[in-house]
Amino acid sequence: MDFFEIVWILIIGGAFFLKLLNIFIRNEEHNEIFSTAAGHYKGNYSKGSFLNQPKFNCSINGMNLQAEKVNENKENFLNLSIEYSPSFKGNFLLEEETTISRLKNTVGLKDIQTGDTAFDATICISASHPSLVYAVFNSETRSQVIKIIRGSESFSIKNRSTVISYPFEDISSSQTLCKKIDLLVSTVEMITETGNLKKRLIQNIQTETLPVVIINNIKALTTKYPKDKESKQILKTTLGDRNISVQIEAARHLGKSGMKHLTTLLEEKEPMIAELRNKVVTLLGDNKYIPSRPILQEVYRNRAGLELQKTILKTFEKFENAKLEPFLIEQLANKETDLRHASIEALGTCGTIKAAEKIYILAKDSLNPFTKNTAQKAISKIQSRLGDVEKGWLSISDSPEKEGALSISKNSTEGALSLEAESKKKIKDNS
Repeated sequence: MDFFEIVWILIIGGAFFLKLLNIFIRNEEHNEIFSTAAGHYKGNYSKGSFLNQPKFNCSINGMNLQAEKVNENKENFLNLSIEYSPSFKGNFLLEEETTISRLKNTVGLKDIQTGDTAFDATICISASHPSLVYAVFNSETRSQVIKIIRGSESFSIKNRSTVISYPFEDISSSQTLCKKIDLLVSTVEMITETGNLKKRLIQNIQTETLPVVIINNIKALTTKYPKDKESKQILKTTLGDRNISVQIEAARHLGKSGMKHLTTLLEEKEPMIAELRNKVVTLLGDNKYIPSRPILQEVYRNRAGLELQKTILKTFEKFENAKLEPFLIEQLANKETDLRHASIEALGTCGTIKAAEKIYILAKDSLNPFTKNTAQKAISKIQSRLGDVEKGWLSISDSPEKEGALSISKNSTEGALSLEAESKKKIKDNS
């Protein structure tokens, strides 16, 4: 072995020794971090070596915590895991939003959304019931969760445990490790805060500032406790919220008093955006809130575009109120085909013999087969509501040679409705 070979061996050996020394020094530094932190929390500490990594276990406020250094793919990480007792029945899981979960969101397979866009964009949420997520993760808790996952490599937050991993290069001292642990513990304490589900939902409705978050809590509250008096009182208070969407969601669960509030929203000088006005009008129809009829007619005539006018007519159809007949007959002369058809359909539930005659005349003069079909259905509905008139006394013939004609039952009962004499003559001529 010559001199140069000896030198080369010494260089390699020296490099290997320095590497081992560096590992030893680094491990001792990490051991010191874990040892000091374990002492701070009065935990059980296990010293690391070339074969094992340092770790410690401790109990903090009744929760079991483990801090451990792990090596994965030649990289070092700090793993924190904590177990605790859940405050509510049911399960939830918060994980990092991934490419796959984002793709699912784009095709409609969304995870649970709290309504906090920044939070929802970062975290993928699943749960046995959405109300559990809405109740537990209020604004303060969401903020804490964002803090603990900031800079993390991975995380999993469940109703009974949380596991979170950080690059170990970010853990420069025992103080840094303790800060991570303290933040995790305070977050878990928020998640496990005592208080029943209803109380948490009500508190969120009162304190949240994001409209969609409030709306989600209202939906959860009214689904879980639909007849609860305390919940109803909170909803009445919420009618004073500055956000119109929140007011609408609260009103829809308050029966007549809620519908009255929605009607007043339509009376405001500064109109709502079209989407919300349509929503309000639809709710008035679904709840058959007939006292809103005058303001709806006024909005239809003076402040409504075509889509809202169609929605109002659909609401009038749901009202089934005879007082709307004159207004609806007036709309049969509208130049918009969609509005004429919607008016015909509404007269099917609101109209009398007078409406039937008007509908018949309109259909007779129309070349539009859809108009004729819509008219026939409306006339049939009017007939079915008149108990003393035999069904079939008034109908539009389907035969091409009798297009526009009426068919009259041979045995019409006394007092049955009749058309103008001229119309009767046309019927006979076509027979």
